[in-house]
Amino acid sequence: MEAQPHPGAQPQWTVSVLQARIQEISFPPGTTLDPALLHEISTYLLSEEPEGGIRALIHLSGLADVCPEAAPRLSKSKPSTRLALLGQSRVDRVLAGFMLADMCNSSIAKYVTSLDEALAYLTDGEPL
Repeated sequence: MEAQPHPGAQPQWTVSVLQARIQEISFPPGTTLDPALLHEISTYLLSEEPEGGIRALIHLSGLADVCPEAAPRLSKSKPSTRLALLGQSRVDRVLAGFMLADMCNSSIAKYVTSLDEALAYLTDGEPL
């Protein structure tokens, strides 16, 4: 099942269930992850997992830019949160590097280059 948070409008992001309790988030090409978009995604994820323990695979390939406010806001996530930042291009690596460098709590996110690596990180030591 795939959800589009803005029905009828060109969505800035989509979410689908990858595995039990693991959400997969994608962006159309050219998207900027700004505070408003991050808030929208966070609100959705928290409504799905109100107790925390959010597990999300974030496809970086559609992102053109990430606002500087994104990483500090992600750092405020509960310690049980895990975000796999999936990318394969140089741009993906740079965007992930900026995000991870600015995060106070870097244990909640990791840059990965494959689906297998993402799933291993998202499920490591945690029963789903």
